[in-house]
Amino acid sequence: MRVIFFGAGNFAKNVWKQITENGQIYKDEYLAFADNNSDLWGKHFCGKIVINPNDIKKYRADLIIITSIYEKAIREQLKIEFGIPPKQIYLYTDYSRRCYAEWAYRKRYGNSISIKKQNVFNTDRIVIYTAITGDYDELKEPLFLSDALTYVCITNNPNIKSKVWNIEYVKDDSMDNVHLARHIKMNPHIYLREYETSVWVDGKYQIMDDLRKYIWMYQRQSNILCFPHPERQCICDEIAACIILNKGQKRDMLIQVSDYIRKGYPLNQGLYETGCMVRAHNDRQVKFLMKKWEDEILKYSIRDQLSFPYVCWKNKFEPDICNLYINENLWLAAKEHI
Repeated sequence: MRVIFFGAGNFAKNVWKQITENGQIYKDEYLAFADNNSDLWGKHFCGKIVINPNDIKKYRADLIIITSIYEKAIREQLKIEFGIPPKQIYLYTDYSRRCYAEWAYRKRYGNSISIKKQNVFNTDRIVIYTAITGDYDELKEPLFLSDALTYVCITNNPNIKSKVWNIEYVKDDSMDNVHLARHIKMNPHIYLREYETSVWVDGKYQIMDDLRKYIWMYQRQSNILCFPHPERQCICDEIAACIILNKGQKRDMLIQVSDYIRKGYPLNQGLYETGCMVRAHNDRQVKFLMKKWEDEILKYSIRDQLSFPYVCWKNKFEPDICNLYINENLWLAAKEHI
């Protein structure tokens, strides 16, 4: 990808420092910095030329990365004054997550274009499902429809309605809403046994296109396909982020990670985004793995991204991954939880 940064100040300087210090992650071609300050035009900043924003199109960049605190104004300027398509405009954080996901993919599979694939998933008849328990999310209507795809929402909220999703109401007073949602997520073989392939999509995502194309593009040999985590690769970093963001019970997570490390779980083993998972869910190995995963949720914390890599390592299982940032790709778009 050919990249231009917009903004040549202290924020941009810190961004460039991160990029140059992590060259194994950032592999794009960085062309120039653009800035609205005419005093900087023609000068060099971090070793790159600073250009007039009016000249951006001359460089035929694939991406424009906003490296300024004036994100909203610059985004509007790029779209309205210069006609840059919104899909080519990134904040640095989103660009960094995209690069990190691609790096995780290269780290796993190398740079070879040749991909050894097997038809692991039966894509003739697929169920795409989600769970909304309580009022945590509103149901987002898919933007792609096909007779070959069945959409199912499993919920205990009688107010959930849809013209696209098949609504399956459940009631289980033995679990709180969070644990019920995790139970549904981890047990498609119980709720959807008539299907061979399921695609779990977290309630925060809207489906933008045909998820079968995603499967065809990225399936390899495993009977589970995931997104890589776009920021971290170690459960120690993950628990730190969870504590900072107040996600999960601190004590439960600390005990959990301590126990995993004590049992020999290696650092930097890799992390997965479990907001979207493709599974051959009736497979015996997958059902066993899901049972072990849910056991960890019941034993420790609800943060399933802490327990899933451990369960995979413990049972010598490696899911396939794609090279996409889960929050922004051709198939999924993240929306805020209610």
